[in-house]
Amino acid sequence: MKKDANGKPLIVAGLVLNITERKHTEEKIREKDIQFRKLSANVSDLIFQFTRRPDGTYYVPIATEGIKNIFGCSPEDVLEDFTPIGRVIYPEDAERVISDIEYSAKHLTFFTCEFRVQIPGKPIQWIYSRSTPEILPDGSITWYGFNADITERKLAESVLQESEKKLKKAQHFASMGSWTWNIKTNQLDWSDEMFHIFGLEKETFSGVLQDVITKAIHPEDRSKVDESNLSVIKDKKPIPLEYRIIWPDQSIHTVWAEAGEVLFDENNNPSFISGTVQDITERKNSEQALRNAQKLESIGTLAGGIAHDFNNLLNAIMGQSSLALKKLSEENPAVSNITKAIKASERAADLTKQLLAYSGRGKCLMERIDLNLLVRENIGILEVSVSKNAELRYELSTPSPCIIADSGQIQQVIMNLIINASDAMGTNPGVITIRTNSIELSHDDSKYSEYTHNPLTPGSYVLLQVSDTGSGISRETLTRIFDPFFTTKFTGRGLGLSAVLGIIKGHKGGLRIESEVGRGTMFEVVLPLINTSQVSNVLEKKKSLVLEGEGKTILIIDDDPFVFQLLEDIFTEYHFTVIGSSDPIHGIEYYRREYQNISMVVLDYSMPHMNGKDAFEKLIQINKNVKVLLCSGYTEEETLLTFEKDRPAGFLQKPHKSEALVQRVAEIVSKES
Repeated sequence: MKKDANGKPLIVAGLVLNITERKHTEEKIREKDIQFRKLSANVSDLIFQFTRRPDGTYYVPIATEGIKNIFGCSPEDVLEDFTPIGRVIYPEDAERVISDIEYSAKHLTFFTCEFRVQIPGKPIQWIYSRSTPEILPDGSITWYGFNADITERKLAESVLQESEKKLKKAQHFASMGSWTWNIKTNQLDWSDEMFHIFGLEKETFSGVLQDVITKAIHPEDRSKVDESNLSVIKDKKPIPLEYRIIWPDQSIHTVWAEAGEVLFDENNNPSFISGTVQDITERKNSEQALRNAQKLESIGTLAGGIAHDFNNLLNAIMGQSSLALKKLSEENPAVSNITKAIKASERAADLTKQLLAYSGRGKCLMERIDLNLLVRENIGILEVSVSKNAELRYELSTPSPCIIADSGQIQQVIMNLIINASDAMGTNPGVITIRTNSIELSHDDSKYSEYTHNPLTPGSYVLLQVSDTGSGISRETLTRIFDPFFTTKFTGRGLGLSAVLGIIKGHKGGLRIESEVGRGTMFEVVLPLINTSQVSNVLEKKKSLVLEGEGKTILIIDDDPFVFQLLEDIFTEYHFTVIGSSDPIHGIEYYRREYQNISMVVLDYSMPHMNGKDAFEKLIQINKNVKVLLCSGYTEEETLLTFEKDRPAGFLQKPHKSEALVQRVAEIVSKES
């Protein structure tokens, strides 16, 4: 602008521009900005521009209203300073967030991060952040992106993870795994527990699951598994199935497989099948053990019952034979025949002892036994009992292990195991080894109770091991070797191993067997080191008493007519007045009326309607000083265990010789009331 001398403008020069289009553009930008702010105001997520200055400080030039939900501050609060945001980031996550930002800035890569924020007065929130970096002309780096509140998702994931953990625990405790089979692709997916069920290590497994199952199925069960699969595909109906699998270590396990759901495609053909597999090996073993225990218990009860009744017959035979001998002169030719009959009866009595041993009711005369000495004392018998092709070897421990046991029964155990080993050798040469040792058993050591079914008390045990290099025993035979009279050799073998098992059970011991067909067998017997206070002291031999029954009355209560007749004959021989009854109730009533005239009562333990214990209690109520001789086919220890503080004056186990009966009665009659 030019002016005159008086300062007035002479010429005015200027420029006029048309800014209509610019104004329109600015207006559109303002409108877009308003629209963006209106839209973002209704979005809980945060949309932002986040910038790092060249000096390393941070600020947020652009932020939507979602910043209030995410970080608890307004956009204005962070225009110059990042501090309000940094203040609420969870301390344990802050270092990781900064590290991820620095990595994104250095490599100009996407920034993605999940972190927690703690706004005062509100619970912890989980935030997901994603942004793209860009370098500005002034050297700053800025990120454009968004933040979202993912707290609900993280909680859902946490619940899901917890649920999966519980499912895995449940599957582990139940030994149950789950699976899904894509029929079209033949692809199989399964849970972690399936690896355990099939004996695999998940961490080292690299095979194809479908191949694993196909190879693992027991050859004898593959056909029924294939039939089940075909039934699902053809009939669209899954069939629950039990089958066996073979682990990589060649052990056999039993599983229960069940398809729970079948999915069909648009053509109504099965496309996916899902289901479960459960390892039921332990249950099957327990069921088999229970069946074996029940079978052995039933057979044992039967054996004990037979032994008891047989003892009554033997008692009569042996007693009457003894009476007959007394009535004959030594020159009488019948003496030889009767003597042989008595010896045969005694051998039959030995058989009943084996039956009682099998049933766990054998009579045990407990004493201290040096196990090595017992083996050495029987070497001669052992060596003539085995095949000429078998070599006996002894590996006896030092010091020699000692036990408290019945030496006769332990000798029977050794003999039976040696004979069994010799039979396994057949005509082939081989070695039978006898070993002794001492071992400690822990509370969870159950391997020695598989056949006895009686848990062993933890502690010190003596080990007796008999092994052979013979033909071995199959799994099927192992389930039957303790059945009475069972044999794979020839008929009429006897009780054998069944008596061994009964003796071991009677001594509160255990048994373990290892065998493989063609590789030999090993029997291990463990017997406890019983406290020496349990050893029966050897009684001094008493001077024989003369039995005189003149003027005395004996009441006999026994339901067996043969035994009753024997007792009557014996006591009549000694001038007793004999009265009696086969019915304990009638016998008790008779005693109630005449007890003042009765010197003693001979009472059988096993009778119908009322056993010997109950009968004794009735008698003692009538007369607390009643003299009772209790007779039983079972052992004294087992029989008297049922009695309380009051016990009979004497006990006699059947079968017995008449001399033993007379001596016991003489002892009781001679006692002061």
